[in-house]
Amino acid sequence: MESESDPENDPVGLWLNGGPGSSSLIGMMTENGPFMTNDDSLREALPYGNHSVPRLFHRDYHWAKSASYIWLESPAGVGFSYCDYGIMNKTTGAKYPCTANDTSTAQDNHAVLKAFFKGFPEFAQNDFFITGESYAGIYIPTLAEQIMLDHENKINLKGLAIGNGCWGSAVGLCSFGSDMDRVWQQFLYGHNAITPVAYKKIVKACGDPSLNGVLHRHHRRLTTAIRHMVHHRTQTDAGHELRLFMAL
Repeated sequence: MESESDPENDPVGLWLNGGPGSSSLIGMMTENGPFMTNDDSLREALPYGNHSVPRLFHRDYHWAKSASYIWLESPAGVGFSYCDYGIMNKTTGAKYPCTANDTSTAQDNHAVLKAFFKGFPEFAQNDFFITGESYAGIYIPTLAEQIMLDHENKINLKGLAIGNGCWGSAVGLCSFGSDMDRVWQQFLYGHNAITPVAYKKIVKACGDPSLNGVLHRHHRRLTTAIRHMVHHRTQTDAGHELRLFMAL
């Protein structure tokens, strides 16, 4: 999407949603892109052959106001993207057309950017920024590393922006399954949803949530109590909040 202000001189940005496996079209259509759908999109659907498609509406405030933006489906196979490579199962002969890891995703995204700037050389000298959220906390720095280690690099990378970033399980901010309970408690405490007194009770009863893997068998009861507390947060005071933890 070309900048609506000064595409010749405005920066170029790349947006990556997280997941892993989340389509960047989610970001484009619901977060920061120039187009959106709303309730009128279906009422005013456009005819298309024997079908109809929702009508797009222009968003007044979006990131392409002052930057040309790329919303990239990543890794290949996510959203409307596809891949023509894969791994063959030697036993069954079945081919899995889309396979990726963090390293291959960074390499593929780097290849996409090089092809983009080769195809659109008018943007090659513009400042370039990589932005995204969630699991893009992995995608963005690994992509930046690919760019910086490229001895023939021509991409004018100026900065990165990561929102709600996943930084990797080793540091405990990219968690799945039961480990999310531990991060959940840290998140609530960091945002003042639970008091320091309540947090100390958590540490005493279940171990320090900031240390990876310390929560023992009490963590499910703890998480249930926290979610109950947050659900009723607007109707309770700090005293009620503390009583929830005292009952653990």
